[in-house]
Amino acid sequence: MNTYSLSLILFTLLSTNVFSQSNCTNQIASNHSEKGKTLSIFAVKKVNKYSIEFNNPTNDTLHIFSSYLNPDLINSKYLNRINKKQKVITKSFAPLTPYLSTALSDRIVFGHNKVITKHQLNYSFIVLPPRTKFNKEISFSEKEHNYVKEINPKKYNLFDNIKWKNTKKCKNHKYKEFMEFAVFKDIKDVCNSNLYYQNPNLYNTRVKTFNLYSVMITSNKTQ
Repeated sequence: MNTYSLSLILFTLLSTNVFSQSNCTNQIASNHSEKGKTLSIFAVKKVNKYSIEFNNPTNDTLHIFSSYLNPDLINSKYLNRINKKQKVITKSFAPLTPYLSTALSDRIVFGHNKVITKHQLNYSFIVLPPRTKFNKEISFSEKEHNYVKEINPKKYNLFDNIKWKNTKKCKNHKYKEFMEFAVFKDIKDVCNSNLYYQNPNLYNTRVKTFNLYSVMITSNKTQ
């Protein structure tokens, strides 16, 4: 029996006695947006906070993955990634599939490692009904933090182990800063605890049906 098969059996057994069924945690947008063709996202860096606007002018309901949009997590090095070749820093809020779940463990982990510890964070979303927008502000510390090398979040499955590579900013380089978001059209299966435990292979395909949106962070230090 290979490692993947053994992991699959153990993973399925967990559903019987360790975790209880849980739905996603959602915030629903209610502010009106004018009709348009595509989702737009704006990110502004202010004094000790980011201001983000999600604008859905379409006729579709869209779901922004939001589990990491938390002031306690935003400076985690695992969300802050560098591409030195392109001189780009990305603050990524896309899901890290190996560590997320639909139900939480009784064991609580604090700090930045919460992002990469299994069953510490469930799937949360900002729900954008047709022609709505949602504004989010997140406080952060200006203190310099650590980084990891850039990864592709769509590459990883439930049983993968992401091999992180620590890195630092080059002092003589000027970096462009971006935010990265994952946008789902349908989250029914993503929030399905039974599917998560009983058919993880199918669940793997469902949780990677998101599109990645990358937006440059503009600066407004006067506010």
